[in-house]
Amino acid sequence: SLYGFIGTALVIAILRSPAVALAPMFCMFGLEQWLQSMNPFFSRNQEFVNILVGLMVVLGLAVAVLSGRRPFADYPAVGYVVILLFFYALASVIWSPQPDIAMQQWSHHAPYLIVFIGLAPFLISSTESLRQALFGVLILGATVVVLTLLFSEWDRRFIVLHSAYGDVGGNPLAMAQMAGYVVLSALLLNVTR
Repeated sequence: SLYGFIGTALVIAILRSPAVALAPMFCMFGLEQWLQSMNPFFSRNQEFVNILVGLMVVLGLAVAVLSGRRPFADYPAVGYVVILLFFYALASVIWSPQPDIAMQQWSHHAPYLIVFIGLAPFLISSTESLRQALFGVLILGATVVVLTLLFSEWDRRFIVLHSAYGDVGGNPLAMAQMAGYVVLSALLLNVTR
């Protein structure tokens, strides 16, 4: 099916260029909306796409390490500052009015933070790897946008998501965010330096 083809194409692209693993990460929410609009399986198993995206990022890092690259060697100083900022935010739970609810939110979003903040930056080690990642976002995002526009059911400005509880409207901002990443990727790919 089309889902398997896109997944297989992504894995092959990641095996050739590990930085392409950033493409499904940046397109994750739009990709989820499209998949949930096409097949109720993805609505019933909402974490399925998230797990696959996380595994693709891990696969990209594994390929980078096994091919002799050193993705952990030149981690930029700003990366450490961002990680420290998130640890400070985690520490702020101590003085939160409702620390139990705050910790629930942290534990719920921890996998996203690990993948987006902890692992993904290691996939960019050069200007060429950045170009590969941007090209992957451009191709995957544009493909998902076109497939959503042509084949998904729409109700006013919402994409209709098929679920076990009946059809519900999706989040239009998920597609807008992904389309923004596609436009930004196209603009950045046009920069020569």
